[in-house]
Amino acid sequence: MSKQALASSIDRPSDSAGAVRRRAIFEEAVAVIEQRYDQVSLVELAQAIFTSKRRLQRAFAEAGTSFQATLHTIRMERSAELLVESSLAVSEIAHLVGYIAPAQFSRTFRRHYQLTPTQLRSIKSNSIANEAPSADCKCGCQTPDPPLDAPRLARPRHDERQSGLERRLEQLDRRLREFDKAA
Repeated sequence: MSKQALASSIDRPSDSAGAVRRRAIFEEAVAVIEQRYDQVSLVELAQAIFTSKRRLQRAFAEAGTSFQATLHTIRMERSAELLVESSLAVSEIAHLVGYIAPAQFSRTFRRHYQLTPTQLRSIKSNSIANEAPSADCKCGCQTPDPPLDAPRLARPRHDERQSGLERRLEQLDRRLREFDKAA
């Protein structure tokens, strides 16, 4: 190793200290996004945590994500919570989480969860209603079996519908847990 290379490596501060600072910037940025997810831009976020736009971008890149991806995930998580916990209209929830057009929100939500907002709401409300078993159905839900004269072949079996909904709910819960681990 040349004297010049050795001297430059000694004079440089430890890269781990820079990584620690960038990690702190990232964590602070995520905390701000979680509070102001409805209307925040990269520039506003950088100003809010007293750093430069470029340093903020580097912190997100080092964390393996981007500002947009993090904002998107937080908005989707919050919208899922609002859909399950409130009776607000989907268009109101879209505006609350920062979308101008409800149709854009619905498309984005469907891409993220493979469910429409309305489907998520109905799945969650059905699962809550299913907590008290009913004598009408083997799976314990409140939905009675169709009348005997109803065409049974035209509809999937009730157990199959229920397992499909449960599978989607498990996927949604898994994605929410993955996001919590990443944040």
